[in-house]
Amino acid sequence: MNPLLSALAGDAEIEQLLSEEAQLASMLVVEDALAQASADLGWIGQDAAAAIAAGIAGFTPDWAGLRAGMAQDGVVVPVLVRQLRAATEWDEGWNYRGMGQFGRSVSPLDEIILLLALARVGEAKGAVLEKIGQLGPDPALSHIRAIAVYCETFPDAEFAAALERLLESPGISHHAWTMIEEELADIPESTTDNTTRNRSLRELYLLRALWRCGDPRGVAAPRLARYTSDIRGHFARHARRILDEPRGRRPRNSTHGALNS
Repeated sequence: MNPLLSALAGDAEIEQLLSEEAQLASMLVVEDALAQASADLGWIGQDAAAAIAAGIAGFTPDWAGLRAGMAQDGVVVPVLVRQLRAATEWDEGWNYRGMGQFGRSVSPLDEIILLLALARVGEAKGAVLEKIGQLGPDPALSHIRAIAVYCETFPDAEFAAALERLLESPGISHHAWTMIEEELADIPESTTDNTTRNRSLRELYLLRALWRCGDPRGVAAPRLARYTSDIRGHFARHARRILDEPRGRRPRNSTHGALNS
C-alpha cells in the first residue's frame, strides 16, 4: 500500500496476517496436520510423520528463490525441485549423539525432500535419485530417513533398485542383534555412544522403504525377519509391523500419477 494511504487506512495487524511469512506458516501448519492425520489413518508411518514434522519445524525458506520461482512458474514447487538438483553434494546431516540431542534433526536438503514427499510431488523423482547416488560412505541418519520417506511415498522399481544398492554398501546392513553376544561384540565402550542406534535405524528405514517398494528381489524380507528377533524390543516390534503390511503397499489418496524423472 502507498505509505500515505497506509497511514490513513492501513492496518498493521491485517498486514501481518496477510504477509508472506504468515501465509507460508499457515501452509506448513496444514502440511503438518496432514502428515499426522495420514499417520493416524495408517497411510504413512508415525515415524515418517514425525520426520516430516521435524522438517517443517526447522524449515528456513529461501525467500529470494521462492519469489523467483513464483514469478517464473506461478507456484513454489518447481523451485524447490531446482534447489534440490542444484546441490551437487549433500549438506551436513544429523545423527543421534550422546548427550547432544539439541536443535534441528534435519538438514536443509532433508527438509526439501521431506516437504516434496509430503506434498506428493512425484516430479522430484529424478532429483531424489540423483541425491541417493550422491550419498557417500557412512551417510547421516537424517539423509537416509529423508530419502526413505520419499521412496516409500512413490514406490517403484527404480527406487527399489537404488535402495538395494544402498543396502549393499559397506557398513549399511546386518546390524540386528538377535543374541546378547552380538550386542556385546558390537557395542562401543563409551556409555554415551549412539553409533549402533544410528546404524540400525538407517538399515530399518531403508528396509521398510524397500519393502514398500515391493522388495522385487527379496532383499528386505529376510533382513526384516531377522530384526523381528532383535533383543531391542522397539526394533523388533517395528520390523514385525512392517512385515504385517502387504508387500509393495502404496499410500492411499495419492494425488499424482506417473512419476517424471
